[in-house]
Amino acid sequence: MSGIRSIKMYEIFGDEDDSDDVQYNFDRPEDVLVKVIDDGEFPNRDWGKYRIDDLYILTPLSEDGYAGAASYEQEYGGFLDYAIMGALPAPDAPGIYLISGITATYHCGDGWETDDDMEFHIPPMTPATPEEYRGVF
Repeated sequence: MSGIRSIKMYEIFGDEDDSDDVQYNFDRPEDVLVKVIDDGEFPNRDWGKYRIDDLYILTPLSEDGYAGAASYEQEYGGFLDYAIMGALPAPDAPGIYLISGITATYHCGDGWETDDDMEFHIPPMTPATPEEYRGVF
């Protein structure tokens, strides 16, 4: 199943009273700024001495009220930074980078033998310009 039609959190968690739930469309590209730091004191398996210290989703909602896969992972998974570090090679230096167009494919499990899963499509990072991150970091 590609892109998720429209998922509301009450469909997952059963709370139908939450009327202002965001709807998600995983085909909707989202742009994310990431702040990468040198954390040589605590190296990690994906990026060695570098890690994402902070991130900011630049395009959280479309005009029709849909958010994308990056917003979903940050809100409900809480590990967008780990998804990025697992999908992309470490940058050459600390800094602020832009990832344009993160999407995902949602795989709906059968509830018995297979779990729900998301496969992220994360384009390469590019150094962000001061105009892109002004007021964010």
